[in-house]
Amino acid sequence: MMELIPHIDSYTRRNRFLQQFDTTQITLRNTTAEEQWIKVWGANEGKLSGTQQRTISTDTYPQAIAFNPFNGLLYVVNQLVATVQIFDQQDHLVKTVVLDSALVPSASPTSIAINPDNGNAYVVGSLSDQLYLIDNNFEVVNTIALEDRPIEIQYNAINRKLYIQHIVGKTITIAETNDFSIELVDVAHLQKDITINEVNGKWAVVSEDGKTIKIYNSSNQPL
Repeated sequence: MMELIPHIDSYTRRNRFLQQFDTTQITLRNTTAEEQWIKVWGANEGKLSGTQQRTISTDTYPQAIAFNPFNGLLYVVNQLVATVQIFDQQDHLVKTVVLDSALVPSASPTSIAINPDNGNAYVVGSLSDQLYLIDNNFEVVNTIALEDRPIEIQYNAINRKLYIQHIVGKTITIAETNDFSIELVDVAHLQKDITINEVNGKWAVVSEDGKTIKIYNSSNQPL
């Protein structure tokens, strides 16, 4: 059976139809001399689609998870067995990438970042002091030596660099994604966490005691 949906061909009918949606009026003004980007989310009827619970069996002690928009796959970092498992959207295991093949792995991966432009995945090993690059063929194609127990990694889409926080030491490691050259930014104290503003590339770190936040621009200058 085919359902016919009548064409809304008058202002009155269109207005009646739009009453289903929550609406608001906004004004956007660019006060700079440069072109600016904005994000505006479209209307919806506010209907809840419900929740869906999914369970995926992983290797031992998963520590991080990331969605790769380049290939639509899910990456899970397992610390104790030093693997990255890759799942499709039906939760099927596509590949297990081994970072440390020793009988007792000591890489201890804890965090992952994804480059959405090319699908590369970057994983830090907190005990091996290594940065692992996994390409779209699900192979470790490069490892870069780090220091001071890396624990967290973030990708900055504005300057295409990797930002790495450490357990010890008072620096943030910044790595180029083309040649993996390293820049160290002294943040004066041990850091508890790092985050990046996806719109303008600014980044911030919070001190280990949680009492200080330091903010930097995308050129890594303190603000």
